Amino acid sequence: MNTAGGSVISNTYIVHLKLPMGLFVPKLTVTEAPFASADVLIGMDVIGLDDFSITHKSEKTVMTFRIPSMVEHDYVQEVGNHNLKMQQRDLRANFGQ
Repeated sequence: MNTAGGSVISNTYIVHLKLPMGLFVPKLTVTEAPFASADVLIGMDVIGLDDFSITHKSEKTVMTFRIPSMVEHDYVQEVGNHNLKMQQRDLRANFGQ
């Protein structure tokens, strides 16, 4: 296994992963690694299965995951739309429209 500290020899296992939100991933190959403050590290092999989202509204962090994918979220487009609305608001406020 390659780590930030270099290469190490590590055990691998085949496991069935069940996440708290009920997602079940069968026959997942995992690598044993010492973590000081975590039980497991979820990688892109799991995150990339379908929809994974992290939000942080009102100082509350929410992580959610679902299979199958049901909708496409484009935060870049949403931010662009929000910024355009703010610019239009500022123009109206500055020019009395």
